[in-house]
Amino acid sequence: MPPVVCFGEALVDLFAADAQPARSSLAEVERFERKLGGAPCNVAVGLARLGVPVALLGQIGRDAFGDFISAELAREGVDVSALARSPRRTALAFVGRDARGEPTFLFYRERSADAELEPRHVEAHGELIGSAAAVHLGTNTLAVQPCASATRRLVALCAERGVPISLDLNLRLHLWDDAARGVEAARSLAREAALLKANADEAALLTGVEGDALAAARALAQLGPKLVVVTRGADGAAYAHASGDGEAFAPAVEVVDTTGAGDAFCAALLAGLIADEVLADVGAASAAVIARRVAGACAAAAAACTALGATAGLLRSL
Repeated sequence: MPPVVCFGEALVDLFAADAQPARSSLAEVERFERKLGGAPCNVAVGLARLGVPVALLGQIGRDAFGDFISAELAREGVDVSALARSPRRTALAFVGRDARGEPTFLFYRERSADAELEPRHVEAHGELIGSAAAVHLGTNTLAVQPCASATRRLVALCAERGVPISLDLNLRLHLWDDAARGVEAARSLAREAALLKANADEAALLTGVEGDALAAARALAQLGPKLVVVTRGADGAAYAHASGDGEAFAPAVEVVDTTGAGDAFCAALLAGLIADEVLADVGAASAAVIARRVAGACAAAAAACTALGATAGLLRSL
């Protein structure tokens, strides 16, 4: 089975770990728990747990936190041969949670190792990229150089070699000097994707459609992706596809932490489409396949919310 290549940031999440984790403000917390983080990294772990061969293409620091990331990924079964090491520091994210379990972030990643990835590193792994079942990425890598150029080189290689792109917008406008430029960069990258996932807020930023996830999914599909899914948190997701548009609903769970729910969604959706042998031409998939796999992804996202951290609640079977 060809691997999925996940591209982008791998960092360490330091979670508030006080006795009442649902109300762990970063201003008050006294104890933190170290966990894997970074959306592409989380998706890679999710795919590995679901039995999909996966490699992470990116860069971490030549430091203790980088050692932790590399060891944890290898233990999970993720191929780390394309994960470069840099003299720059590994990025950190301190994560608190509000009363609903929603995460609050404080990032330490200025000129961090992940952002210093260069196009030559992407080119060095052209064989891996060309053999991939898909390349999965987000938009954060476009916010700063030289990683933005590395991202564009990756997208060009995928186009040259016919490798489908799976894009999770994961749009963090605080990373951009100009928010409007960030939105336009996300819109441009969406045009290159075969599969696009966005949350309702991100979809509204790109389309201007608010309060109607299904209409937003249809608007995003006009950019070119064959399958667009707009997630709605506890309310599930809406999707647009040539076989028919629709909605899927998430099972009710007791929420501990929503960090990484979207990454769990992406991993389950990709794994399901691979299992059904439709990822290479997702636009031709049947309505039944799309409906089943979007529903399964909603269930995976819900399960991810039942444990602390982005990877603790990831499923091991579809």
